[in-house]
Amino acid sequence: MHKKKIWKLQKFILMMDILALILIDLGFKQMLADIENEKINTIITKDLSRLGRDYIDTGYYIEKYFPMRKIRYIAVNDGVDTIDEQNSNNEITPFKAVINDLYAKDISKKVKTALLTKAMNGESIKPFAPYGYKKDGKNRIIIDENVAENVKKIYQMYLSGSSKKEICNYLNTNNIITPLMYKMQYTNYKNPNNVSKEWCISTITNILKDRMYIGDLVQHKYSSINYKIKKVVKLEQSKNIIIKNNHKAIIKKEDFEKVSQMLKGKSNECKRESKSSHILTGIVFCQKCGARIAYTKNHGSSFKIICSNYKKNGKRACDNIYIEEQEILNCIKQKIIENVKKRHLEHIIIGRQNKCKEEIEKLNLQKIKNINAIKQIYTDIANNEIEKFLGKQIIAEYVKENENIEIKIEQYQSKIKERKVNVIKQIEEADGEKLRRLIFMVIKRVELSKSNMKIQYNFENYF
Repeated sequence: MHKKKIWKLQKFILMMDILALILIDLGFKQMLADIENEKINTIITKDLSRLGRDYIDTGYYIEKYFPMRKIRYIAVNDGVDTIDEQNSNNEITPFKAVINDLYAKDISKKVKTALLTKAMNGESIKPFAPYGYKKDGKNRIIIDENVAENVKKIYQMYLSGSSKKEICNYLNTNNIITPLMYKMQYTNYKNPNNVSKEWCISTITNILKDRMYIGDLVQHKYSSINYKIKKVVKLEQSKNIIIKNNHKAIIKKEDFEKVSQMLKGKSNECKRESKSSHILTGIVFCQKCGARIAYTKNHGSSFKIICSNYKKNGKRACDNIYIEEQEILNCIKQKIIENVKKRHLEHIIIGRQNKCKEEIEKLNLQKIKNINAIKQIYTDIANNEIEKFLGKQIIAEYVKENENIEIKIEQYQSKIKERKVNVIKQIEEADGEKLRRLIFMVIKRVELSKSNMKIQYNFENYF
């Protein structure tokens, strides 16, 4: 088979694997929600890899999560059935889970290698081209004549002395749609949030700093930590892949360098007081327009939260929220405490590897074994296989052991209650950076209006 056809086939297989993993992830989250709501008691998958390819998580669900919730798990092709204690296939599931994990790692490596190869060859590995450009059928960057003039106008105005705010006003007055709105109208890009239709200073800044406009293709600026963690981190500039003169420039190189110097100069001249680090920055958004919240403070008063879109563009853009920062912090604290009390947050706040719970599980198992042993001794006595006097002595020892087990279980349960009380107390007393870390650990997003607050937690898929 021709090398090009083989490469296309391999690429297709990789993409199908990735799509399958995405669909499995969505279904898995729904399945966990159904388990918590006690809608199901048996889970069946084609094989072990369909449950998960991360051997740590797979082991946690099979060995701890499912048994605690009395869930039977069956992997058809691997012959796994957790209800059958005599099934030898159950014993080798950890080894199969490790193999599945290595397969996922191999897919991730191949995808990364393929993307880096494309980037080195001058192909755009981003799904969309920057404003002013578009992609042809071969992932090459070409000028989008419909909006390229807008980019030129932004540079011309800035070089002529116009401020970024004045450029925004000009573009808004002339009804020129924003890059994000343009992308949503002319590509298959979808944004779930309410998108502002107004140009803002940050958009102008990004355009003025983008080397793409002088024909340089800059890629590999961000990367995931590893194949198990989806979080993306910014890479050092030395690791960026830069292909100079890769595509046709919209802005002359000398103009871009002048703008860069102007931006740098204004940045150095700017003498602002150091911004206070607000706890809710980056996690609270306006419920109406989706913009980030901003802060305002009158002389001698406390900080108030407002919509950043309203702050920049006034009433025509959005409503004024205007709520005290401390009021929102107190409300979020209370919601976190409520969820700790409902046990929703135990695995996040207190931790999955709760030693007290593990010990209680072990003690309960030992208690069941002792009860089964007692039953067996009574059977042996009835069948004259053991002397009645000796049998009663052994039974008394098992009964005493179970009494001691009950005492230990009560002690561990008391420790769990004490720990929860301590956690609630720590949340109530938390402030500053400690409170910020706690909020970001538990909460994914907060949407705020004058009269309503919606919280999306890291452990749920709904508000």
